[in-house]
Amino acid sequence: MTLRPQRCAALPCALLLAAAIAGYPLGAGWLSTGLLAWLLLLRRWPQAWLPGVLALLPVLDGAQWSGRLYLDEFDCLLAATVLAQALGPARPAARLGRWPALALGLVALTTASSLIIGCWPLPVPGPNSFNNYYSAYNGLRLAKGLLWALMLWPALAEELQHDADAARRRFALGMSLGLVTATLAVLWERATFPGLLNFSSGYRVVGLFTGMHVGGACIEAWFAMSLPFAAWWALTMRGWRRLAGVLMCLLGCYALVVCYARGGYLAAAVGLAVVAAGLGLKPRRGAMAARNPGP
Repeated sequence: MTLRPQRCAALPCALLLAAAIAGYPLGAGWLSTGLLAWLLLLRRWPQAWLPGVLALLPVLDGAQWSGRLYLDEFDCLLAATVLAQALGPARPAARLGRWPALALGLVALTTASSLIIGCWPLPVPGPNSFNNYYSAYNGLRLAKGLLWALMLWPALAEELQHDADAARRRFALGMSLGLVTATLAVLWERATFPGLLNFSSGYRVVGLFTGMHVGGACIEAWFAMSLPFAAWWALTMRGWRRLAGVLMCLLGCYALVVCYARGGYLAAAVGLAVVAAGLGLKPRRGAMAARNPGP
């Protein structure tokens, strides 16, 4: 199966950005300036989109100030990213194997089916259609994540085929930077309310994850996912990069601890164990390959 860049995505993304900027309640100038800077950055360094998106994922959410639950600042960033890729130089075709394509198609099919079941029959849009979780349109908010992933997949697949190791390093860097940005938000919150070293208050941080205002496990899930990448960075890099990885791990561990979530602790431990096992098995595979060279 062949995945080709869809230049037809440029117009919908441009219209989405125009609508988001025009009605942005916190100042259209700030949003438009930031998006313009992002587009210029991607024009100069096209491969910066992956670490940049991952680094901003846990913090680029101003719904608690703007009231926008369905179309937030991170959606605008992703739309600008897709727009930059659609208008950029033509990319070589990225191939997807039969079984991965089948799995991806099944996920898309089940998501579309759930979206139809949840939204049908569509009510007439009104003032309260896109500002709460009880609206019939809430399915759109849940399904947009998969839509963005599908729109960004061709660029990621092309990078993996061109230089898989470099793409993996950029992915790990983005997750590690995302760990740092989320931790900075936690430090800000802790310093404002219970205090950085007050571990007896029982205060559970929420960071800048808007979804935490109705409970859930968004923040510890992010730390559990990103901490293993920072650990991998610290264990595989050298020099100042290794030192930076160690500092990122320490910051991430602090932030995870003050989440006070046993599930998050367990998930992070499993992720770190997988990283340790993978790095431990790698030298053995190399030694076996050296002892048994091919014909």
